Amino acid sequence: EFVGEFLGREMSRPLSDQERIKVKRALKGVRVEVRRQNYKRRYKVQGLTAQPISQLNFIDETGATKTVVQYFSEKYNVQLRFPALPAVQAGTDAKPTYLPMERPKDREDSIDNTMKHNKYNEDPLVSKDFEMNVTELLTSIEARVLPPPPLRYHESGRSSEVYPSVGVWNMMDLKVINGGTVNYWAVINFSRLNEQAVGRFVHGIVSMCQTKGIVFNPQPLIKMMHAAPHYIEKALVDLQSQCSAQLAKIAPGHHLQMLFVILPEAKGTYPRIKRVCETELGIVSQCCKPQHIMKMSNQYFENVALKINVKPGEDSSPSIAAVGSFLFWYFIAIF
Repeated sequence: EFVGEFLGREMSRPLSDQERIKVKRALKGVRVEVRRQNYKRRYKVQGLTAQPISQLNFIDETGATKTVVQYFSEKYNVQLRFPALPAVQAGTDAKPTYLPMERPKDREDSIDNTMKHNKYNEDPLVSKDFEMNVTELLTSIEARVLPPPPLRYHESGRSSEVYPSVGVWNMMDLKVINGGTVNYWAVINFSRLNEQAVGRFVHGIVSMCQTKGIVFNPQPLIKMMHAAPHYIEKALVDLQSQCSAQLAKIAPGHHLQMLFVILPEAKGTYPRIKRVCETELGIVSQCCKPQHIMKMSNQYFENVALKINVKPGEDSSPSIAAVGSFLFWYFIAIF
């Protein structure tokens, strides 16, 4: 029902690729609760499957290969109403959990049961003292989907105004309207990648920042540091000390504006790095996963450039909202 309202159409037909991407973005990260008799479990939505549930096969607990539709029919005696829709994917890529996008009446039934159980209109405080009457029916209200606001860019670019399509837009040949300035920056590498590869990668980001209208000093404040993931805290403290000493010589009163952090291959270090940088040392950091280093993707560089432009305190893409007031849309993403 949510997907139907979100897309503005009935759900008997399969989703197009664009619709699936749009729904995936709307649902990703949402926590859903599955209830079956005495069983209750929460899942975090990771995405949507490419196949509809009528074609989506998996191996069940008995070792048999079944579609999601077959499984729910045989296991729970439930005939799924929308076999043409994809499944919500939870869990991990290695061990996914597929959930059909239906049976949303549980919450509505719970609200109805609560209203009937509480009997508000029989309560003298409600009916007599406050002279209120509480209806047991849910209220329907009129709603509309606002058109996406235009995004404004610098006049020197390909276009000064861009309209997003399905939540995305092309930054090619566009410049930010108010470019930030980064004069003092550094790089620390916690991965196994060599200095040359990381250097080319960071140079690509710096060049893209300059192309997008961000004033970016091409030279780092100090030489690139390399450290083992076991010594994250010590390495970051040492880097700050070196940067502070160098700034005291060449630019007293200034501080390190940006630290590029190449994350280690092992997972779980990102929160530690962010905690030390942002809360203990006061360093603005941009973390990059090692798998992006060798790809040298211009699309990735553009996305990072937008993030960097926000971090020094500038505006990536001021826009005019559909309601007529001025808003500043900040590009927030995880890389």
